[in-house]
This record gives sequence, C-alpha cells and structure tokens, in this order.
Amino acid sequence: MPTPVLFGISIPTHEERPNSAVGLDACSLTTLKLRTSTSPRLSAVVFGPHKRSGSTRSREDEVILLIATMMKARPKTVQIVLKSNTAVDHLHQQGVGIGVVQHAECATTGVNQNHLVPAQDRKYGIPAERFMVDNVKTTTRAQMLALLHALGLARVTIKRGSPRCVRFQSVVVFSESSKVVQLVNHHIEHGPDSLQDVTSTNDRKMIKSVLAAVQRLSRHGLHVSIRVSSRGDRTGEKARKFARQKGRKACKSRHQLWLAQNISPV
Repeated sequence: MPTPVLFGISIPTHEERPNSAVGLDACSLTTLKLRTSTSPRLSAVVFGPHKRSGSTRSREDEVILLIATMMKARPKTVQIVLKSNTAVDHLHQQGVGIGVVQHAECATTGVNQNHLVPAQDRKYGIPAERFMVDNVKTTTRAQMLALLHALGLARVTIKRGSPRCVRFQSVVVFSESSKVVQLVNHHIEHGPDSLQDVTSTNDRKMIKSVLAAVQRLSRHGLHVSIRVSSRGDRTGEKARKFARQKGRKACKSRHQLWLAQNISPV
C-alpha cells in the first residue's frame, strides 16, 4: 500500500515505522482530513510554522505527533448491556413487595460500567386492597409485574440519554421464577398467536403487557432476553432485600404478617 500523504507530507504508517508510537493507518488519516477541513483552528495549527523557535523537530514530526494526540483523544465506543435483577415477596392475601436493581456492563469484557451509566434501583409495595387493580393476586402475575417494571426502567434509562461513547447493545432481565421465565420466553417466541392458549384473562393481560414492553425496546435495535437469576448474585440479593422490605410494609399490621407466614402471634 502506498504511503499516505497529508498536507504535502508523506505520513508513515505503523507498518513503515514499527518502532514509532505515532504511525497511523490510512483510516485515521482520512478522519483527520475531514476534521481539518471543517475546523479552521485545527488547520491553523497544522499549517503553522515549520519549526518552533529552539525546536529540533521537523515539520513532519510535529504533524505526526499532532495526529497521534488527536487520535488518542478520540473516545472509543463502549458496547453496553443493561442488566436488571428482579425479586418478589408475595405474602398471600396480605401484600406484595417488588425489588428491581439495574446496572450496566461492558458487552465485551463484562466489566461494570456504572461510571458511564449509573446503577439504579426501584422498590414497590402493593397492599392487599390493590391486588385486583395491579393484577397481582397470584405470585406468577407478581413476578411478571416485576419484569414489566425492569423493562420500563431500562427503556427510561436508554431514552434519558448517555455519553456519546456509550452504545446500548442489549437488555437482560433476571427473574427468580424459572416457571415465569419459561412462560414469557415461550410467548416472546411464539406470540401473539400463543396467547390464545392462555385460559386466564388476567394472566393473558399481564403477558401482553410484558410482550409490549419487550417490543418497545426491540424497536431501538436492542436484543432483549429474560433469564433465571442466580442465588449467589449480589445484585439479586439486593433486589430480594428491597422486595422483602416493601412486602412487609405493605401489610397493614404485624398480625396480618404473621397470618401470611402461617405463624401464630405470641
């Protein structure tokens, strides 16, 4: 490949100057050409004096060093995976607590990226009188409502915006219930026709809501997956703690809490 030329100067590539830290590839040079054509300030710097006073650097060396500095300053795009752990504390006919903890990881390395996308958590408490309104009379529906909250939090995070170097690649939501994960994934793959097999109207309504939330995220070009959470995961433990707190507070009295746990008051 011929040596690239910039501003009338032959700029060596990495292959031609393997021991130099300032050699560039043709793609980087093309990028710099575009930048200098739209930046008068940068053009003035590049087309300035051939040598500074008292400097032994040639014009070629100064141009190469300038290019290297610019290319190093350009931030690299980080592929981000949003992960959310959900937990549910369902106290029969007494109250429901839901905990959601979301954090960001690098899609390539798996390293936490909370400095780019801050971690967030949500806690919800549903008293018994709101079971019909929120459609959480059964534990299965409560688990699906937790998934719905997690998907909504991910959508808000993406729409809120992030640094230019961040690109969201996928969303992963973890649930404690393997039954719910299997059910939701089945309808994601075979829906909406598969909803005809659901006999319960309330179950069908909740599944439709979860599928709609998945589709809204998919429109942003994101891959959405629902998985079973691990017991040893610290984030999952935090979500369970939040769910337990809100579940206990949703009960009207300690007596109701004892009844829900099948424990007789002393």
